[in-house]
Amino acid sequence: MLSRFAWNFFLFVFMVSLPCLPVQAREGLSPRQQEIWQTVIPVDGYLTEEMHSDFWAAMPKSMFKDNADRAAYLRFLKKALTSGLKYQREAWHSVKATMNAGRVVKTPGYEAAKAETLSAFDGTGSKQKAAAAVANGERMLAAVAKGLPIESPDGPAYITPELVDQVLAGMDGSLARAARLMNPVWEDKLVEHVFPDVHVKILWDGEFIKDIRHQTAADGGRIDVTTLLHQFSEDETISVVFLDHGRKLTDPEADTMKVARSALTGMGVDELTFLTGSKWRERHSAWGMGTGTVDGMPMAASARAVDLEEYNGVLLVIGMNFGSSPLEAQLLREGVEEKMLILK
Repeated sequence: MLSRFAWNFFLFVFMVSLPCLPVQAREGLSPRQQEIWQTVIPVDGYLTEEMHSDFWAAMPKSMFKDNADRAAYLRFLKKALTSGLKYQREAWHSVKATMNAGRVVKTPGYEAAKAETLSAFDGTGSKQKAAAAVANGERMLAAVAKGLPIESPDGPAYITPELVDQVLAGMDGSLARAARLMNPVWEDKLVEHVFPDVHVKILWDGEFIKDIRHQTAADGGRIDVTTLLHQFSEDETISVVFLDHGRKLTDPEADTMKVARSALTGMGVDELTFLTGSKWRERHSAWGMGTGTVDGMPMAASARAVDLEEYNGVLLVIGMNFGSSPLEAQLLREGVEEKMLILK
């Protein structure tokens, strides 16, 4: 998933969160609604149907004179809650364009998003914090154009292409969840997501976070790792990963077994309850499941490794849940497998 450094950096530079909302918006939201919003917007956030129902059930009718008054408040609330996120997304896209051009380049929607953010946060403290976030964005664009570092929670840091891609992937998920929360009607709608760099397409109701990293193989070679992650709730996560070895597997049966085992142990599984080789859609594959402990909490995971010979790599599909049921983790994994096709 998105690296903690990338998310902390994003928060430090840009975050306009609930505490600096206009007073009218804060007073109109119950503690439970505020808790839901703060769960939805982080990069590792999530939104369930129950949370959506709680959010809208807590919208008090008594604070509105009539339906027109309620509609006006909801328009205001949506603007106040999402304008900061929209500005941040435009700013990071502008950073990417600036990086490519070697000079400050702003997206067509940048100025409008900035103006909307400043107008949405009209309380004294709120407006100051929003203005500070916008000023940070402007400074970051200038620093990127000159190739200079910018101050971060961990000291001076360069804005790299990998950092920009990671933050944008997280922002897309945050915006999608925010838009879904602000719709009074909960909608279950499968949408086709195509991921060429992972070589899959998935019919999915929700967004995936994408992360790109590199690791060193046992033989010293480089493996490019592209991860798609979706968090169902605080306790349940699925991920689809492509490991680009840059060459075909020497022994697909043995190698997929090693990858599946390594994925499980790397997640914290220290007790394998099952691990076997198998065929999956006529491809060499291995899958397993087991239990372990992460940060003192019991967890279970199930992973399948698939040889993607034509792409010189291995596809990993993983289900993980906090608890002690490998079967639940297996069902999570199988759920995404059923909705996934390999790209040709």
